[in-house]
Amino acid sequence: MCLVSYSPTEKGFILCSNRDESPRRSLSPLQIFENKSGNMLCPVDTKGGSWIICSADGRAICILNGAFTIHKRKPPYRISRGLMMKAYFNYETTSQFIHKFDFSNIEPFTMIIRDVKSLYEFRWDGRYRHIQHLTIDALHIWSSCTLYTPEVQEERERLYREKYKTIKANAVTIFDIQRNGNLGDEGINFVMNREDRVATISITVLEKTEGKFQLTHHDLRNGGEESRFLDIEVSSLQRTWPQ
Repeated sequence: MCLVSYSPTEKGFILCSNRDESPRRSLSPLQIFENKSGNMLCPVDTKGGSWIICSADGRAICILNGAFTIHKRKPPYRISRGLMMKAYFNYETTSQFIHKFDFSNIEPFTMIIRDVKSLYEFRWDGRYRHIQHLTIDALHIWSSCTLYTPEVQEERERLYREKYKTIKANAVTIFDIQRNGNLGDEGINFVMNREDRVATISITVLEKTEGKFQLTHHDLRNGGEESRFLDIEVSSLQRTWPQ
């Protein structure tokens, strides 16, 4: 949940997430769930939540720990951020979720939201909501403020953009950047490791093409790769979504 990129492609977009976590939480099988918006597909962590989800209604979301600056944890929290992610799809629109969901006593986060037609950066700092509307036809990059200083975040983004200029964005090339980005320091490389207390345990690539999502989960700790498809309902693509 600590290096996330959004990349436009000719037929859709790619969300890619490097998950920096305790290695004890590396088991994350892909599962399909039903909810109000139809089927949704995501990797599921040991606590039952997720950090990247797509839905048959054409929406996709991803989350990073922290909002703008590192915060002091104040557990117990009312609900985990991973379970909150699933709750997003109980709302018909992003606006409804942001304004009607109760975020009180939820740990700060940054959520990337790709609606059918729009892209948002939504931050919750523990007290206030912050929403930014982003362009859908440009590269966007985030690193979690809980692990990386502003200076390191800028350095990681600089390297990412340098590599991005040399590729045509697709699931393979984006994965390659996020697997091999090297800043010469194991603690801040795109695949990082800090004495096995926190490490990049997986890379998850979510690609939207015409009429479907493909979610591919790479387990970096145990090895192996799992990929599943989710069809997008035609009716959702024809729908006018409130902004």
